[in-house]
Amino acid sequence: KNQIQWLTSKKGGFFSPKINYRILDKENTPFTEMYAVAPIAKGEEIIHLPVEQFITGNIGNDNESYSNDMCETARNLATEHRKGKESDWEPYVTYLFESFPHKHLPFNWSEKAISLFKTIITGALEPQSLLTHGKYQNYCEKTEDNLLEVAYRIVVSKGSNEILLPVVDMINHRNGKWYNADKAGSAHT
Repeated sequence: KNQIQWLTSKKGGFFSPKINYRILDKENTPFTEMYAVAPIAKGEEIIHLPVEQFITGNIGNDNESYSNDMCETARNLATEHRKGKESDWEPYVTYLFESFPHKHLPFNWSEKAISLFKTIITGALEPQSLLTHGKYQNYCEKTEDNLLEVAYRIVVSKGSNEILLPVVDMINHRNGKWYNADKAGSAHT
């Protein structure tokens, strides 16, 4: 709920009263549900996230032009996390680092687990790119900063390419050719 309150406090932010979002298990916050509580017409906006609220590689430039760089977005996400309650994205950043299960993502698996997974998926199952973008130091720069590694895993996992979309990414979705959310101009669904 903190993220929804955060969104609706922002100029242009909207979360439809026709949908409900709740945590299913208070002890295990990654388990949530979102569902309609009233009919929703085709094309009706249910969430509107103003472009200024995206987390990108261009924080500080009003996100007017996007840096196509997951590394820079990860650096900005880590910076926002270090700000704590002073971050403009505090509820979302807190969720990403404290509740989202980034420790269990495939990029964190052991070499043995990765080898087994590759054997199972062979060349026929999606997603083929699951294990390809996992480590900040492999794709960005060498670092001893574990927070950057975590931030990079989060961006790769939760981002729409290099852009993090607070609140919008609470909806289970797939990117690429499987879009089920219209994100033209701003993040709205």
